[in-house]
Amino acid sequence: MATTPTCWPCGPTAFTDFEITGNQIVVNNLQGILVNNSHGGVIADNRLYRATKGDDEQSPTVLLRENTTGVTLKGNQLGAGISDLSKGENPASANTVLHGDRNIFKKGDKP
Repeated sequence: MATTPTCWPCGPTAFTDFEITGNQIVVNNLQGILVNNSHGGVIADNRLYRATKGDDEQSPTVLLRENTTGVTLKGNQLGAGISDLSKGENPASANTVLHGDRNIFKKGDKP
């Protein structure tokens, strides 16, 4: 459940016990999932891919910022690695980083 921050993102804790699951983010500009100043939660089963051929470093990612602790990351498919800058303890398991060219659309699908 999300809590109302007193001063987002500078409040004591922006969110607690949140869930970010089942999303698909397909872009070329480092957009993705950002969590800042939060405690407890799950980021799971998301797909974050680069939309076109190009540099893997432009792929969307998961970024955990300052004061983010106790966030479990599992089962995500990513075009770039998870960045944990929070200095907190955030367990990660069964996440897959896919490098190189890939076709994320089935034949006949339109982006």
